[in-house]
Amino acid sequence: MGWQGVQVYEDLAMSGGNHDRPAFQRMIRDAKSRRFDAVICEAIDRLCRNLSRVAKLYDQLTFYGIRIQTLQHDAITPMHIGLLGTMSQMLLGDIRTKTRRGLRAVAKGRWSAGGLCYGYRVAAGEHGRRGGRTVEAAEASVIVRIFEQYAAGLSAQALRTRAERGGNSRPSGWRLGALGNQRRPLEGHPASSTTSCTSVA
Repeated sequence: MGWQGVQVYEDLAMSGGNHDRPAFQRMIRDAKSRRFDAVICEAIDRLCRNLSRVAKLYDQLTFYGIRIQTLQHDAITPMHIGLLGTMSQMLLGDIRTKTRRGLRAVAKGRWSAGGLCYGYRVAAGEHGRRGGRTVEAAEASVIVRIFEQYAAGLSAQALRTRAERGGNSRPSGWRLGALGNQRRPLEGHPASSTTSCTSVA
């Protein structure tokens, strides 16, 4: 097509549903400066997965005289924005619903749906099912000692300082608020839930 690449905007391991992606926002700023004439991407959902946001982006780029080209549909028109934007948003919602349903089922089965916490190690479940956990005795003793000393009146800061000076085993990167947060269920409070584009000229 006779185009010359100007810049590649790439947000690794970030969903198109995240509108605040660093490279994506940099692309919008460069578009305002008219640094390129067109944006080339694999598909519309690589830009946005939300209908209103992809429509807004299309309007912005059109205002700046910049067109969108995709490998799937070539030049993007308002019809593409309406149809593909709607499909992308529906797909994102479907993925979200199914992911939460799967995590809920794992949790109800008393399996871990998250990462590996300090004090546990991965254990094979029934029929090779993933998500099993078993207590790691050495680390568990550290946790018990920490809470015993905390219950005896030692502050979280003092506990961390003592562990660092003594070189004792402790959870890496643990936060001072972790101990205080653990008290809430014991005091009758509910536990809180844990919750690529290329520009061309």
